[in-house]
Amino acid sequence: MKLFGAVIVILGFALCALAGAQEAGPACSVFKIEQIRGVPQDILAFFARLQSAEFFRRHGPYDGVAVRRCKNNAGNTVTSFLGSVEKSAGVCSYRESDMSDLFSAAGKFLAEKLEPGADLLIAPGVHMLVTDAACPRQDNSSFIFAEAVSPGLFRMLVTAYTQLASTPGAFDVAFSELKSNDQTAAKIAFLKQGMAARSWRAPRIVSVNYGKQCFSRSNVACYSVSSNDGWSVYFDLTPIGLKVLDLDLAYR
Repeated sequence: MKLFGAVIVILGFALCALAGAQEAGPACSVFKIEQIRGVPQDILAFFARLQSAEFFRRHGPYDGVAVRRCKNNAGNTVTSFLGSVEKSAGVCSYRESDMSDLFSAAGKFLAEKLEPGADLLIAPGVHMLVTDAACPRQDNSSFIFAEAVSPGLFRMLVTAYTQLASTPGAFDVAFSELKSNDQTAAKIAFLKQGMAARSWRAPRIVSVNYGKQCFSRSNVACYSVSSNDGWSVYFDLTPIGLKVLDLDLAYR
């Protein structure tokens, strides 16, 4: 009965998470520095500034950079600078930094706010992608937001998550050492049911992060892999590899 009650609670969480996932996200466009057509005038002016002789002397060429402009659900416009895509350890990555303050609400680039020596990547976010092929550009939807993980560790975490979501046997092995109470056991069962309903095709990963506090273990640091169906799986990096520590279903 306890397990049945826990399943009901988890089902309620899942319905809330699904409702949240169905909310419209921000509408975004990516503009590349080499583009000529379809680029807003203020972003074209920004690109021209980067390609000026003054900036070239200080920074060299800005080959491969881009700008992402989004309008969120509140109607606010966010403009971000996207660094060029680089590759290391089989992982493509680029950095992103908010630079909305360089543009006015009237659609004008405020050139006086951008000094030639300015660093455009201040406290940047990082987006990564595991691939053996050539790196795509920043507008590729397969990039995953990553925080406080190296390319090599990012690849390990994505591989571990994809593997546990690939077959019932791999799933059972991954969660076999997780000490669980009734609620955790219900979460594991519910996640497994969802994987089976998806024919064991891994859901899309949306973020990979390192946190100083694991979900239900405030004194344990761990790595989290979150997917677009609302689930997060938490891993510990041990001397023999990654080990599942916990799981959580986000809900609102």
